[in-house]
Amino acid sequence: MADHAVFREYLQLLRGLEKTVGQLVELERKKAGAVRANDVQLVDDCIRQEQVLSLSLRGAEQKRAKLLKELGLEHVKLFGLEREAPEELRREAHETACALHRRYEEYQSASDAARTALERVLIQIDQMLAAEQQ
Repeated sequence: MADHAVFREYLQLLRGLEKTVGQLVELERKKAGAVRANDVQLVDDCIRQEQVLSLSLRGAEQKRAKLLKELGLEHVKLFGLEREAPEELRREAHETACALHRRYEEYQSASDAARTALERVLIQIDQMLAAEQQ
C-alpha cells in the first residue's frame, strides 16, 4: 500500500495541476475572444502566458513521475488512482482525479475553440492575399 505522506503530496500536486489547467482554460477563452476582436497584442500576450504555464506543467510532470515512482504506481492511470490509495484517502483520490479530468476536458474544448478561431482568421488572411495577387 502507498505511503500516506507521499500519496497526500501526490494528491496536492494533482490539485495544483487542476488549478494550472484552469488558468490555461481562461487563457484559451481570452485568446479566442482576442482573435474574434482582431486584438493581435492580446493574442500574443495570451501565447506568452501559455508558454509560462507550459513550463510550470513540465516541472509538475517531472515531480509527478518522481512521486509515482516513489509510490510504485508508475503504470497506474489517473482513474486507477483510487484503487491504489490508502483506504482513508480513496474518496479524496477519486474526487481529485475527477476534478482534474473535468478541467482537462474543459481545456480541450476551450483550446479547440481558440484553434478554430485562429484557423478561421488565417484562412481569411490567405484569401485576402490571394485576392490581392489577382
